[in-house]
Amino acid sequence: ESAPITGAPGQDNADAQPAGEPVKVQLVISQPLKIRMVNDWEAITRERKLVPLPRTPSVSTILDDFCASKARRSTQERLYTEVRLGVSSYFRQALGQVLLYGFERKQFDDLAASSELGSRPVDEVYGAEHLLRLLAKLPSFLEATRMGEDQRLVLQAKLQELLKYMQKNHSSLFVEAYSPAPKEYHEWWEASEKAAAAAAPQRQSGSRGGGASAAAPPSVAPAEVRASLAAA
Repeated sequence: ESAPITGAPGQDNADAQPAGEPVKVQLVISQPLKIRMVNDWEAITRERKLVPLPRTPSVSTILDDFCASKARRSTQERLYTEVRLGVSSYFRQALGQVLLYGFERKQFDDLAASSELGSRPVDEVYGAEHLLRLLAKLPSFLEATRMGEDQRLVLQAKLQELLKYMQKNHSSLFVEAYSPAPKEYHEWWEASEKAAAAAAPQRQSGSRGGGASAAAPPSVAPAEVRASLAAA
């Protein structure tokens, strides 16, 4: 069965459900998870560290365990499975496009070229840190799809349950220590920064590094997260 989630980055939406209104899914990210997102951003973009890969548990394992935990207490096993497949599909398509910070690009490219990990799906290599970034971004992806109100509410509820599962099990899902990048990695980054700065005057935006810059996270800007924390 196909997953009810369509409209992932780069995905052809020709087969998306024609009925219904544009999807507006609202997900509530808890304060502890927001703090983790801020810490994740700071570790990578300010401290120049990396999430150690491959991650254990992986995104795939997290989603499988989430579905298994719900299947024991629910008659909606099929729905959880469909959402699980949909989230995996989104993750695989979105990771390299919108879920990485600029500083992580070389790590991603090196893994893709690796004989050991290059053939593995990215949801079997990356973990909770990048899954949380996806869930923060997912409502904007879903705006490109159409579905009935009942389907929207079910999807929203299941995604919210996934976030609650990640919060409840955060100590076993998220990495505690980020890895310092080696010297050659920093040399690559400095060269990338210089190249971006040299090219900046030629861009209308004049932005240093553009979308690949470490200045702005790909999922939720730290300023937005901090503002929501302060308002709570």
